[in-house]
Order: sequence, then structure tokens, then C-alpha cells
Amino acid sequence: MRGHGGGMMGRPMEYELPREIHCLAVRRENDDPRFSLAAVGVKNVVKIIKIQVDPEGSHVRVGEHTTATISRDGVITDVAWNPNQNSSFLVCHSKGIIKYFNIETNQAQHMGLASPWSHQHDDNFIIKLSWNASDRKLFGAAIRGAQVRLYDTSKAGSIGSVAGKGARDISFHPTIDDLLLVGDVDNAVKVYDRRKLSEHLFRFEPFDKSSSVTHVAWFPSHDPMTFITSSANMVKVWQATDCPV
Repeated sequence: MRGHGGGMMGRPMEYELPREIHCLAVRRENDDPRFSLAAVGVKNVVKIIKIQVDPEGSHVRVGEHTTATISRDGVITDVAWNPNQNSSFLVCHSKGIIKYFNIETNQAQHMGLASPWSHQHDDNFIIKLSWNASDRKLFGAAIRGAQVRLYDTSKAGSIGSVAGKGARDISFHPTIDDLLLVGDVDNAVKVYDRRKLSEHLFRFEPFDKSSSVTHVAWFPSHDPMTFITSSANMVKVWQATDCPV
């Protein structure tokens, strides 16, 4: 691997890894604007890279901080820093494994498999993770070929699930803690209240049968019920309050 530090306005900083990168998540380290940590999923490991920017923003230093091996085979599909705990992040794996890491203690908590059959079927794996903005222990997992599930890092196994064939993406609302946005494999987008997951609050059919929902996210707007969706070549902005259930 190679690192290169350069001017922010000219040649970009480079950091070369030996294998293809599958996912990336960045957060500030200990609320210091000069330092950031990037969690990079490279095949079956997560590498934590420390990035330092000088006060003038004219120079960048980068170096590998630590490495966490998730499994002997398969690939990392997503990483997500805990928004309320600087040193901890979630990682999910194509074999259905979810782990919760603390880089200060170098310890990992196994959150379990996405389903009892995850290690046997290649199409049944976790694609995306999303933390609840206020509850430092609560997160959701979008699982293709299985249900969307909610987890609490202080408890074993899932604490709730959304019925369905599976999902491609999931997003907790940034300010309304109980709202959950789900992009289903059946190309529907649904809004749920996590306190009542048995039925959705809103359902949208934003794509035709030849397209697939690839990403969903709450949109920063004056209207808290605005969200954005994407397909292979289309991005749309929606307002849930203007659409029927």
C-alpha cells in the first residue's frame, strides 16, 4: 500500500490498497477537525485509515491505523460508524455476519447472522446498515432475500423485523427517531414507524418493473418528510406527506 500527501487544491491525496475497495465510511476523530478516521472494507477485512489535515488545509498526512479481519472468505458489504460513539463501528459481510468493533479496545462483538441460512445462500446477505440518530445502541440492517431487521448492540439477536422479501437499502430519519425508510427488492419504497413494524405508514412505487431501487436516504430539507431515491440511472426526490399510504 502507498500513501501520498499533497496540496488540497492541487494534486489529490492518494492511498493505495492492495485489493478492491467495497465500501467506505468516514468520521471525525474525537471532534478534532484536523483528524479523521476512514473505515475501508477491502475484501474480508476492514482497514482503519487515519487522515490528518493541517490547520491551513494545505497538506494531508495519511497512515493505516489498524486492521480488523471479519471472516476467512466472502466480502465486506458495508461499514457504519456509530454517530454517538467515536471509536465504534458496525461492519456487515456477504455471509450474513454483523460485527460491532471498538478500535480503542480492539474488541469485536458478534451480532449474529442475518438469517440461519445466510452462510449457505449467496443471495441472502446484508447490503446496508443504518444507525438510529439518538439511540447509540440501535441500528437496522437491509438484507437481500430476508427481512429488514433491527438490532440493539446490548442484546443478542434481532429485536424487530419488517416483513417482506428483502431490501436493498435502509435509512433511519436524522431527526425523527422512530421513522425508518426502506428500499425493497420488489422496487417499492416504504416508510415505517419502528414502534409498529407490522405495517408501513407510506408506500411508493417510484420505478417500473425493469428498474430497481438501489439507494434511499432522507433528504435535508425544510420538510422533514422529504427523501431521495435512486435506480440505475434515475434520482428522484419525494415528499411523503403528498403521497397516499
